[in-house]
Amino acid sequence: MKESFDWTLQTIELLSELLGVLSKMVKAWDTFNSPGGDIGYFSDIDASPNISTHACRSLRAIKEAFEELQDHRQRLLLLKERCYGFARDVSYNPFPLLTINFSLGNEAR
Repeated sequence: MKESFDWTLQTIELLSELLGVLSKMVKAWDTFNSPGGDIGYFSDIDASPNISTHACRSLRAIKEAFEELQDHRQRLLLLKERCYGFARDVSYNPFPLLTINFSLGNEAR
């Protein structure tokens, strides 16, 4: 049990570090992409057809990459939440098998 608890705490620490990095990246994109943000620099890319096609494709790819990062961040948040739940279960329940047997008994009724 202690090994599981320790592993879970290490996992929570790692997830926290990863979430910190991803949060900073997502915040930077949100700032860039916001109204009045630096993305406005590219608002006149339609003026030159050669540049606009490449620039539009690049901006679309960047946006998709940041959307994926946002999705990864959400997944990591869910994993961290699950780890906290597991850590609570392990640390507060000195007799987990009794709980399992009890819950199985209630389901059988």
